[in-house]
Amino acid sequence: MTDFPFSLIEQKIQYVFKDKNLLYKAFIHSSFANQNGLESNERMELFGDAILEYLSTEYLFGQYPNKDDGALSKARASTISAVTLKKALTKLDLSQHLLMSKGAVTIKNTSFKLDSNLYESLLCAIYLDGGMESARKFVLLTLKEFFDDVDNLVQRDFISLVNEHCQINKLNLDFKLLNRSGPDHRPEFEYGLFINGEKFAVGKGRNKQKAQWEAAKVAYDKLVKNK
Repeated sequence: MTDFPFSLIEQKIQYVFKDKNLLYKAFIHSSFANQNGLESNERMELFGDAILEYLSTEYLFGQYPNKDDGALSKARASTISAVTLKKALTKLDLSQHLLMSKGAVTIKNTSFKLDSNLYESLLCAIYLDGGMESARKFVLLTLKEFFDDVDNLVQRDFISLVNEHCQINKLNLDFKLLNRSGPDHRPEFEYGLFINGEKFAVGKGRNKQKAQWEAAKVAYDKLVKNK
């Protein structure tokens, strides 16, 4: 614990902890906890997820009074998705400080779960140490640029989200036609979404675009929503 870069992290997140143990605990991955007989950040992830959903809803609700609930829900989902949280952590260069066992370090560069969970546990730590206003400041510091791009967020589709995931993780994404059925005037297309050559999701629709969108939605649920 003495070697943990408390001051560096506090400088990056623009918040100084009164209880340094909370900051330290936020960075303890389960593998490191099991190896050293410590408590991991998993409970903090759960609480942080709820805080993030509340604060993002609060901001979008107040900032965009003319947006309906459907538009705000979609904007919120995109803003607090694992894709976005990974971007926020990458910008602050925080994931390098995550405490993991040597055997688990290899998954750092391939898992969205690590980055999104670290963000949520850190947010929880800030809330527990400084209250809701401190948590709100951290969320706006790291995510405001995404909140303020709400029109683009509302228009984004699942194909864009999955494509971003694959680009960040250096995975190859491809769609392939699996089947075409029905009469010419009412065809149905079945497309597969392939990641690194393996079929990952399947979607059906009355046209190519709809079928690919449906496949991407299934993939999004697997890769991002259910992180």
